[in-house]
Amino acid sequence: MSNSSAAFSLPSLAWVLKPGAASAAVASSAGRPLTPLIAQLLAQRGFALEEDVHTFLNPKLAGLGDPFLLPEMDKAVKRIFE
Repeated sequence: MSNSSAAFSLPSLAWVLKPGAASAAVASSAGRPLTPLIAQLLAQRGFALEEDVHTFLNPKLAGLGDPFLLPEMDKAVKRIFE
């Protein structure tokens, strides 16, 4: 075995954006202007309302779902406490 470090590189990846402009609501989320790229990505993900964008970009702990609805969460909790 040699001691030389092997170079590791990831393949070159590019984002693929759908043509079209983001909605005005997404572009001006709660008075905080977004870059055109971020606005377009949010619009592509289905965010159309300013309120939805604001909630997504400013999450609250109370907005999270019940973690015990995830599959096998009870097993994970048991393992943590072992």
